[in-house]
Amino acid sequence: MSVIPISIPAIRLCSKNLKRRWHTFCTQPLSTAEHKITGDLFANSKGMALTLTVCFSIGVYTVWGHVASAYVYLFVFLFVLEAILKIQVSERFARATVEEQKSPVWRRTLVFGALWSGVVYGVVGLAMFLPVPIDDRLILIGVFFGIVQVSAMSGSFFQVISGWMLIPAVLPSTIALLIVGSKTTLLLAVMLIVSTGAAVFLGRLSAERFRYLSDLNEENQRLLSVISREREIADLERRKAEQAVIKNSRFMAAASHDLRQPLHAIGLFQHALKYKADSKEGAYLFDSIDRSMSVLNTMFDSLLDISQLDAQVVSPNLQPVKVCSLFAPLIEEVHTAAAEKGLTFETDIIDDTLQTDPVLLSRIVRNLLGNAVKFTDKGSVRLSTYYCDGGLTVEIADTGVGIPESERKNIYEEFYQLPPQTGRQHGVGLGLSIVRRLCQLLGIPVSVASNTPVGTVFSLTVPVSSCANSTDTTEQLVTTEDECQELQVFVIDDEREIRDAMAQTLRTWNCDSQCFADCDDACQYVRSNGLAPDLLICDYQLNSRRNGLEAIRLVRKQIGTSVPSILISGEKSTDLAALCREENIPLLSKPVRPEMLRQSIVDCVR
Repeated sequence: MSVIPISIPAIRLCSKNLKRRWHTFCTQPLSTAEHKITGDLFANSKGMALTLTVCFSIGVYTVWGHVASAYVYLFVFLFVLEAILKIQVSERFARATVEEQKSPVWRRTLVFGALWSGVVYGVVGLAMFLPVPIDDRLILIGVFFGIVQVSAMSGSFFQVISGWMLIPAVLPSTIALLIVGSKTTLLLAVMLIVSTGAAVFLGRLSAERFRYLSDLNEENQRLLSVISREREIADLERRKAEQAVIKNSRFMAAASHDLRQPLHAIGLFQHALKYKADSKEGAYLFDSIDRSMSVLNTMFDSLLDISQLDAQVVSPNLQPVKVCSLFAPLIEEVHTAAAEKGLTFETDIIDDTLQTDPVLLSRIVRNLLGNAVKFTDKGSVRLSTYYCDGGLTVEIADTGVGIPESERKNIYEEFYQLPPQTGRQHGVGLGLSIVRRLCQLLGIPVSVASNTPVGTVFSLTVPVSSCANSTDTTEQLVTTEDECQELQVFVIDDEREIRDAMAQTLRTWNCDSQCFADCDDACQYVRSNGLAPDLLICDYQLNSRRNGLEAIRLVRKQIGTSVPSILISGEKSTDLAALCREENIPLLSKPVRPEMLRQSIVDCVR
């Protein structure tokens, strides 16, 4: 009595599960694994139909003459009809979209098709019991087992199909073998049951493994899709960041002229005001302001140079250049700076011809020499050259505080400064970053090593030119300030503050200056007064339809002579520098130090 209460809930639970599975079977779309298996079954339906046709044809041949022709024709008709329906259904499946292929109607189609095939094959299997010769009977047994084997293989991955096909296909023959009851038929029945059960069991294992692999593949595809989306998002964000950096850099590069203007004017006003100092205390204050302005200009130049390099607006102008002519002004600058700190400055220069951009290489060496002097409190700074690896190696060595080996990989990063214990806490940390970028632009390798016993050695190898003709960049030094006196100077600049600053500065040098907002005013002044200047100083970016080079050409044409001229620009461009060299016009970059301006004036009028 105690079994009944336990059995009834079990039956109810089983019934509930069957209803749930039936509802899922009839309404839920095919899973990824089912869709794949269904597609494979339909894709290979023609091959399976051909195999079954061969087996069935052998069976028909064997029973011909032992069974009424009407029955044979009926079975042939049913078999051909089944084959035609399978091919049509498979072609319809192939034409459907993926969403249509996952419809539950295909699951029902497969099950009903499997049931139909199982009934047909089961009835065909009874042909084994016809009164035919023993050889023909063996052939019929072989045909039946072949049909069962093909059916088991075709539905092994789809367990629902396997059950609906194999049970009706095997059950009639199994019952008939058991009814006959002989030893041979009983053994055949056992073999049929065991082989069918083994086929179902192995098919289930294969189906589970296939389902696992299919789920794993689906999960991999999902993860790959997620990774791909994340990568696309990361790439998009990276491109946005790069574009933002380039955009900001281009903005800084484009705004270079406007940003340099006030510094240029302040420097000129400060220099002019220095001449008004009547006391030692005033002179000391002006010298302090001058040093601060020099530091400010250096930092500002570094920031704008980084912006121009990031904006990719700087391109090298490679040409032959003599080493001594390139390094002469640098040596003079460093010699003065080193003497002020009580340092010894040594040089050992091989005067060969290099193939490089003289402006960019000069900036590299100037930065390295400036750092060497800046971070050396006692001892010496040395500039030397020697042949190495098919080029000329430029070496800048000092006896300063040095750079720890652990920090050398970081010194070329923007705004990076060494720890305080090294004492290298000057500037904003852009000098070596500019050196690295310019070296990359010129294709020059740069390295750093320790000096002996203290200090740092920077080395860079520059290609040697095979051309005999080279550019001479040597700058002659001013020997006296009197060479600027009583010069008639025309200044063309569209900024009023710059014109006033230039006028004040030129006045301190005893020059007679005339300042104009554009070249048309300068030409009109020449026509009205018949006065030709000794020197023309022109800004490159004028607030008109003409730039500074065009303005110089027009004024020279109006005067009728190639009057000495100086071009001043707020942007650093190798293309502009090349144009100025072609026309033999000195190019100065804002903010221009008054001493450099005076030196350029003297060089032009000599």
